[in-house]
Amino acid sequence: MCLWFASAYQGDFHVYLNGAHDLFSGALYSRSTRGELFTYPPFAALFFVPLAHMASSIAAQVIWALLNAAALVGLLDVSIKAVRPHLTRRSRRLWVLGLSAPALLFDPVLLALRDGQVDVLVTFLVVWDLIGGRRLGGKTAPQGVATGLAAAIKLTPLIFVPTSCSLSAPRKRGVVSQPSASPKPLHLPSRPAPHRRTGPTTCSTTRGWAAISAYRGCSPRPIRVSSERLPGSTTGRSPPDCS
Repeated sequence: MCLWFASAYQGDFHVYLNGAHDLFSGALYSRSTRGELFTYPPFAALFFVPLAHMASSIAAQVIWALLNAAALVGLLDVSIKAVRPHLTRRSRRLWVLGLSAPALLFDPVLLALRDGQVDVLVTFLVVWDLIGGRRLGGKTAPQGVATGLAAAIKLTPLIFVPTSCSLSAPRKRGVVSQPSASPKPLHLPSRPAPHRRTGPTTCSTTRGWAAISAYRGCSPRPIRVSSERLPGSTTGRSPPDCS
């Protein structure tokens, strides 16, 4: 379909070609092509200089159509990779080949290919810069370069320049410094103080002292039990056996 469109007259493409011819003549914005003036930045005319010096305009249209088709495929690839990043490269390429034909039926894509416009290429540059990996061989292109190149061809992508700057600028505001993860001190239970009783010693008291002494790591002190009658005991009874 791209080659079929390239075989016919493309109005916008000829405006670009005439702008490339008039780039250094001083008539860039005064000469009309079938009633249409060149209304793009001068870099757009410079971009089409290699195509303007070709022997045939049909050959230049064919090359431009192939370049638009490659930009459409690249746009689909970057979009699918952003939406489904877990897909393998082979699966992503199959999706791109399957969606490239239906994408040609969309009216913006169809008009851009029929008239030889720059919209598909400009869209690919912006999307590749904002959500793509920006990989060129083994290197990564800086953020905003592709968007600036697209804006030099057509002024519409200038609306994405603030977005590109905000994505590439380091975020210093709103950053909360987190404390260093230092280990918390381990609080061991303190040794219980021995419970001192001022009354007479019984069997439970003796066993309690023995347990406390064993916990503190020392031998229990011998406890002497008086042979006198304890309060609450009957006459003639011996003190309780604490052995």
